[in-house]
Parts: sequence; C-alpha cells; structure tokens
Amino acid sequence: MLEILNKLENSEEFKSWRQAHQDYCLSSCFRIIQDKNKQPWQFHYYNKEKDKIVTFTISKEITIDPESKIFKKPEDVVEELEIKNVKIEPNKALKKALKNDKYKSLEFTKTLLLLQQIQEPIWNLSFFTSTYQILNIKLSAISGKIIHESFESLLSFKA
Repeated sequence: MLEILNKLENSEEFKSWRQAHQDYCLSSCFRIIQDKNKQPWQFHYYNKEKDKIVTFTISKEITIDPESKIFKKPEDVVEELEIKNVKIEPNKALKKALKNDKYKSLEFTKTLLLLQQIQEPIWNLSFFTSTYQILNIKLSAISGKIIHESFESLLSFKA
C-alpha cells in the first residue's frame, strides 16, 4: 500500500493536482477484496473547509474522482492520516483481525479495508458473509492491538 501511495504522490497527475489543491490532506486509504479478487487501492484527500474529499484510484492508470461529499456524521472530525506512523501493513492487519478461533468457520465474501486516523492510524476492517452478517474490527495500525470488535446481522441496521 505504501508503495502504491508513493507511486501516486510521485505521478505527474498527482503533482499537477496538488499544486492547485494544497489545502487537502491524506485522510484515508481504502480497498475492497471480494471473492479473492482485490480491487485497486483508493486514496482520499480531504478539505476541512469544504468538508469534501477527492478520491484517487490506482490501477494501471491513476484516476481522479471529482470532489464529493464525505460519508460521516456532522459531528465527526476527519483527521489527517499520519501514514508515516503505520507499522502494520494490510496483510498483517487482516491476519491479526481473523486470528480469533471463533471466526475460523466463517466464509467471508467481501472485505473492506480502511486505514484512517482516529487519534492514531487505525485499520477499520469489515468482513461480510453470504448470510448478511458483518464482522467489524478496528485495530491499531501502530501496535496491531484490537480496539473494537463487533459481529452482527446487516439486517439489524436501520435505514
């Protein structure tokens, strides 16, 4: 992931965008894994004044999505991601999250990986089953310690 972020930040597309958007900061990194297929990494840059993000998707090409509203509660604060403090890489985070024996029998069809800053860099991992269950685990991207763990039915979420 860090290698891909470096590829982005050293690209001409990013450098050109950055010159006109210095008031944006890296706020999160995101990837979907579905049925063993890994989607490209997305990097989100946030503008506090506008409360909007710009998303860069890195595959063979670098694409820049237009500025958009950020998905958050009005009272939530989006912090700049201190990527230099990340010690736990995505694969290690996934292994640590699923180390618990009570999840060994589950088959996950989709996994969302989100690296964000909540006082420190946090891996926010969501694992979906074919029976509409979701396992959410938040772990420190510095120590690997599990901070939050929940397992519930998607059907219990209110619209």
